[in-house]
Order: sequence, then C-alpha cells, then structure tokens
Amino acid sequence: MPRGGPRPGSGRPPGSRNKRTLELISKLDAMGCDPALELMRLGRKAEAEGNLDLASRAYAVLMRYRWPMPAELLALRKESSPASPQSAPAPAVELPSWWRPGRASW
Repeated sequence: MPRGGPRPGSGRPPGSRNKRTLELISKLDAMGCDPALELMRLGRKAEAEGNLDLASRAYAVLMRYRWPMPAELLALRKESSPASPQSAPAPAVELPSWWRPGRASW
C-alpha cells in the first residue's frame, strides 16, 4: 500500500451535502418555505408593477436551475473573466494608496 497522499474512496463523496446545507434545508422545510417559488412570486409581482429590472434578475436566477447554460455562453464567460487581479478593470472610485488587492476590507 502506498504511503501518503489521498486514499482511494476517502473523503466526502462528490455532490453530498454538508451539515450546514442539510440544517438549512430542514429549517426551510419546517417553515414551509420554497425559495424558488418565492423568487418566482417576486418576479411576477415586480413585472406586474413595471419593475422589469428586478423581474428579469429574478427570472435569470431561476433559469440557471431550469436549463443548462449554452456552451457558447460558457466559453464567453471564461474568456471575459479576469485571469488575474492585474487584468481587472480599474475601480470606479479612487482607492487609498495603502490599499492593495486581496487585502481584507475589515
């Protein structure tokens, strides 16, 4: 048997939920809360009131769980994501001279 490194079959199985996720699911079930249904209600109400920005954001969140993202969009997303903090766009506000990327904000 080899020494060191990960053992075959060890660790939590892929896709299994951790304790906090299971606790949250049980709390939501106990309260009778369905987040997807509530988000759909919010989107419909916002659309009826003419708040199309909020409605489209609510529907966009739900779409990720209903349909897979097309491969072309995934490719664009990978191309447009910054590879490093240096390639990120300049901030809209002037940051203090002592601030540097990656530093905790608190």
